[in-house]
Amino acid sequence: MLNNKLFWLLSRNTVLLVWIILFLFAFALPSPLAWLFKTAIVVLLLIHMTEIPFSLKIGREKQLTTGIIVGKTLLYGFTWWLPLRKGLIER
Repeated sequence: MLNNKLFWLLSRNTVLLVWIILFLFAFALPSPLAWLFKTAIVVLLLIHMTEIPFSLKIGREKQLTTGIIVGKTLLYGFTWWLPLRKGLIER
């Protein structure tokens, strides 16, 4: 399963859906629990930031720019750089 390109595509889309839901509940919808969703956004960003050293090494080996590497890592996390390392995706 971990060597399946479709699995990683679905994983990245799931992460994207999580971001959308978090932002909707944190900023677009009036909610007394908005602080909880804002906290989840910060935590998710912090987790993805810890992955940047790994993704920079892998992305540079694939000759990607630092902006693309950091941006995709912050957005998708390991669901982007792990299949890149395995050669399942090119960018």
